Amino acid sequence: MNKIKSIKFENIKRFGSGANAFDFKFDNCDANCVNIIVAPNGSGKSSLATAFKSISNGRLKLAAIDLYDDKSNPSVTINLAGDYEGIYISDHDKSEISKIMDVFVINSPLNARKINRYFAGNMATSAELSIDGIQLYKEIPPEYEFEYKYSKECSRYGLKRTQFTNLCKLFLDFKLLELLLKCKSDIQKCYTQKRIQKFFSLFIYSIKVADRVSRNFRDSKKRILENRYFNNIKNIIALIYPDNEPDADKLILNTIQVINFVGRSLVENPHLLKQTRDYQKFKFYVKRINEHLSLFNTTRRELKAKKRNGSLLIDFANPRVISNGERDILSFIGNLVKFEITFTKDIGILIIDEVFDYLDGNNLIAVQYYLSEFIKQCKNSGKILFPIILTHLDPSIFNTYFLSKQKIHYYAPYINELHSNVEIIELIKMRSSLAPGPKRDNIEKFCLHYCDTSIDLAQLDVELEHIDTTNDLYLALFDEVREKYLNKSSLTFDPIKVALALRIKIEKNIYNLLDESKRSEFINTHRTINKIEFAEKQDIELSDAYYILRPLYNEVLHLSKEDRSNKNKLTSCYLYLSNMVIRNMINLIFDEP
Repeated sequence: MNKIKSIKFENIKRFGSGANAFDFKFDNCDANCVNIIVAPNGSGKSSLATAFKSISNGRLKLAAIDLYDDKSNPSVTINLAGDYEGIYISDHDKSEISKIMDVFVINSPLNARKINRYFAGNMATSAELSIDGIQLYKEIPPEYEFEYKYSKECSRYGLKRTQFTNLCKLFLDFKLLELLLKCKSDIQKCYTQKRIQKFFSLFIYSIKVADRVSRNFRDSKKRILENRYFNNIKNIIALIYPDNEPDADKLILNTIQVINFVGRSLVENPHLLKQTRDYQKFKFYVKRINEHLSLFNTTRRELKAKKRNGSLLIDFANPRVISNGERDILSFIGNLVKFEITFTKDIGILIIDEVFDYLDGNNLIAVQYYLSEFIKQCKNSGKILFPIILTHLDPSIFNTYFLSKQKIHYYAPYINELHSNVEIIELIKMRSSLAPGPKRDNIEKFCLHYCDTSIDLAQLDVELEHIDTTNDLYLALFDEVREKYLNKSSLTFDPIKVALALRIKIEKNIYNLLDESKRSEFINTHRTINKIEFAEKQDIELSDAYYILRPLYNEVLHLSKEDRSNKNKLTSCYLYLSNMVIRNMINLIFDEP
């Protein structure tokens, strides 16, 4: 399995070296599936995008503003597992990463630029937003094509049209031309070697005179199929017939046709195969990008790839006449096609820097479809692609991503090692594993929600160290919040304890506001959200924080047997709890009587 084991960069933007470097070790950053890195604002996502952008064209190149300091020596290190296992480094002297992989970054195309205007001899300066255009081709390839004539090829061998296939489409398909280009030396060997050409002539003559039983036919066919160079080319020609493969003899004939036609053409122009491939690839992508832009263009303005000064560009409208959503999706589609054009190595890393965070629901689904199709295409062609989405929106909370096989990675630079109470985790997992019934209901009622009646944990078959009753459990949880989580001098806290304490404290606060006649019904109401709604029906005004924090105290308290999923939930919970605004909200909740 091809994986990225770790990404490290030093002395780039806010990250220094050693302990201050960006050093992220992955559990399961697999190839050919979407990898989502969730990180809070200000934790280094843009620095990661900058680091990758700096190595995309060889040695590491950074603007002065992106250096950690003037004296630093920036570097990027990628540790791979699988077919290309090893550690690859790029810095001012090395370009190991770009030698084996194509790296591409898609981020916001919006920029500010300075505008100078002159009035009566005076200059006025103002700022204006601009959208970066996309240069799909720096140099448009010159027009080259094979001068293939089907009738001429049939006449050359004296064969009927039913015996030869019209291969015109082959020489217009850049993907098949690319395969032929990889076999260029095989074609030239088969064209120039007299021995194999002799067998070609015998085979064709036997077909022409309808003699498929003679020794000459059988022997020539056998000799041809023993030639490994011929078979390499034949395997490519067979791809022309995905649904209706011809008989073996016709496939041999068409392979001979390609060998001799391309071989003759290469004698006249040794570069024609590559030149034709490049031009047909260009035509294919011009058509492709214009179709995609037309599909997503809602600006009422023509938006097409245009030729300018020998380049192929996509120019966007003025930001004042295009919405943010239109801008982001059109730019994303254009850049994805650009990466598709430039992705020529076996390995690729595609960084998508917070582009998806600001799309509406419809466009979010659409671009994910395009991304998934691109991943599938890369996988089918044998390429190793690592698509990495950078986001501050946790998919487990916001339900923003619907891709199959997606992997979520949480980056929390200030967490050395996450510690959570194993007994509490096992208690939550046990509750989830139990079949509906009294035991499950009692664990939920007394341990995972607030209950005004304290009972011995032994009655529930629950054992927690130094805790005998459910009241002891509540006190231990509340102490975790007050003495560690809300204590500024404390550097660590247990996210699972804080989340459970938060849920119980919210329910206890609501309980205290209810009339005594309603409290029993409240305790027996399942789920915290139902308890909140029950209180509101009693005309009790509750803090919005009870609703806002619901993902925090709900998601992490539903664990499964899958350790990796549980670890992601705990890390996600830790990240949210580390936010100062959330910490302040929880502080206010615990200040309530």
